[in-house]
Amino acid sequence: MRETLNAYLERPLARNLIIAVILVNAVTLGLETIPPVMERFGPLLTIIDQACLTIFVVELVLKMVGQGAEPLHHRGDRFQAERDRVHKDDR
Repeated sequence: MRETLNAYLERPLARNLIIAVILVNAVTLGLETIPPVMERFGPLLTIIDQACLTIFVVELVLKMVGQGAEPLHHRGDRFQAERDRVHKDDR
């Protein structure tokens, strides 16, 4: 199940969807700083902002389920991962 979930999350469609949500969220946050826009579209912008946050949280939970707890350690830090590997060999 984890492999299937990881494969789905790594597909270009899933990645592009998250990039689109990031861009929509960035525009929404920018528009929220303009008082006249907030007066007219404030509730809509808030709904869009909350929808983006929900999508981000769902993505995070799915990645945590798909990858388990171990990848959370030093994810993306190749130097730290190499140091851990070297020190593990020293034991």
